[in-house]
Amino acid sequence: APTYNVGLANINRNILLRDMPVYVAAMKPGATILFSGFYEQDVEALRACAEPLGLVQQDRLVRQDWASLRFVKQ
Repeated sequence: APTYNVGLANINRNILLRDMPVYVAAMKPGATILFSGFYEQDVEALRACAEPLGLVQQDRLVRQDWASLRFVKQ
């Protein structure tokens, strides 16, 4: 299966949480992934899912209660 240096996922929290292991499996070490399409209140749930998968948060952006997160795969 191919692997990627950059990923983008702009979809709701529940789908991100469900599919995050698939995204991480398709990432090369050191790759970046951007998640968006969810509310600020969902950030902690997404981080709690991402960190055990080897993702380290790099950035967070919030506008009008919408959030995006940037992670790098270790």
